[in-house]
Amino acid sequence: MTSFDAEWAGLKQGTAADPQMRLASAAPDGGGGGGADTGEVRAGAKDYLDHIKPPPPKDEKSHTTIIGHSYGSTVLGAASNAGDLRADDMIAVGSPGMLVEHAKDLDTGEGHVWSQAASTLDDQVPLGGKVAGLGGPTDWWEEMSPFGTVWGSNVPSDEDFGANIMTNDADSHTDYWRDHSLSIENQANVVAGRYDKVQRG
Repeated sequence: MTSFDAEWAGLKQGTAADPQMRLASAAPDGGGGGGADTGEVRAGAKDYLDHIKPPPPKDEKSHTTIIGHSYGSTVLGAASNAGDLRADDMIAVGSPGMLVEHAKDLDTGEGHVWSQAASTLDDQVPLGGKVAGLGGPTDWWEEMSPFGTVWGSNVPSDEDFGANIMTNDADSHTDYWRDHSLSIENQANVVAGRYDKVQRG
């Protein structure tokens, strides 16, 4: 069995000259007024696809998993709802949103979208993504209510999103890959296609 993993971690503000860094500018702290620019994320999805496109599978045992951390998962969402992402599984880690309302809207299908997010006390990025509206469209009546975007915007760690929620032991937004942690063990089981070994939240 083979696997392909692409992880975008530690995104920083970049320039349009570099496709990877242009995508990173979608983060709310990426400049340009301080707000999340979903247009930049969508515009860069093709570049992202080209960057992480796995090689054609050599046999039916090939297994492709793509991991998106933080705003990397937002770009992954933009790439995945275009219908062109060739992956068996995707994992959204500490995700502020994937620009869709439900996991079923992504290319891998609902059963193969996975999520890990620490508690809001330890990782505030998912909540920040809801405030920024990165969790897909909201109804007009939700937007009219106080904090409407927060309540109407689904992120992968929300039960209503429909992802497979994995347990984790992360203590911060960057702690999901600590050696010998439950977080990384669960990710490894998805990568290897050992779904029965994944501990779910």
